[in-house]
Amino acid sequence: MATTLKGDTTKLRVLAAAVDELREVGPSRLRLQGVAERAGVTISTVANIFAGRESLIAAAIVTRVSQISDGLFEETLGIMEGNRACPATLVQHIADPHQVRARTESRKEFVALAAMATSNDAASRAVAAITLHHRTRLLAIGEDLYEQGLLAKGVTPRMFIRVYMGLLYGQTVFEDRGGYEVGDDEWSDTMRIVVTSLFAPHAMSAGHHLAAGVTESSDS
Repeated sequence: MATTLKGDTTKLRVLAAAVDELREVGPSRLRLQGVAERAGVTISTVANIFAGRESLIAAAIVTRVSQISDGLFEETLGIMEGNRACPATLVQHIADPHQVRARTESRKEFVALAAMATSNDAASRAVAAITLHHRTRLLAIGEDLYEQGLLAKGVTPRMFIRVYMGLLYGQTVFEDRGGYEVGDDEWSDTMRIVVTSLFAPHAMSAGHHLAAGVTESSDS
C-alpha cells in the first residue's frame, strides 16, 4: 500500500515516495532516481528539496517511525493512561487476538527502521528522541500504578513496563519454534495470565471494574 501524507505539496509526494522506496529496497539500495520516478518528478526536483541521498533517507526513516509511533504507541499509551485504575482493561487489551498480529508486524518494522537509523546520524537522533518520549510516558504510567499499590509485590514500574510492552509488541512470540501461535485461544489465555500476574490481587477485585470479556477465575 502506497504511503500517504497529509497535504499535497511536492515535498510531501517525494517524501511519501521515499518512504515506500525505503520499505521496498532498504536504505542501501535507495536511489534518487527511484524516488523521483515513484513521485512523478525529476531527480533535480528531489535534489532541490533534500540535501543529498543521506538527507532523504533520514527524512524517510523518521517519517515512517513517526507513522508507526502515532498508529501503535499512541494508541497503547492512550489506553494505558485512560485505564490506570482499571487493570482488567489493560489485560484485555494485551490479550486481544484480533490486534496482536498487527502490533507484532508494526513492532518488527519499527525495530528494522531503528536499525537502519544507526548508520544515519540525523535519523538516529530523531528516532532516539521519539523513543525517549514514549519511554518517559510509559514509565510515568508504571510509577502511577506502583504508587497506587496496584502492582504485584516485587514488581517495579520499570519491570511492569518492560514485561507489558514486550508482550504487547510480540517480543515473546516464537512462531515456527514450537511456541504459541499468535491469535489462538491458548495465546490469549497465556497473555491474560502473564499480565494479570503483574498486578496486586486487590487490583483485579470488584473494586476495579472488570472489562467486558475478562472474568475472574472460578477455579481457585
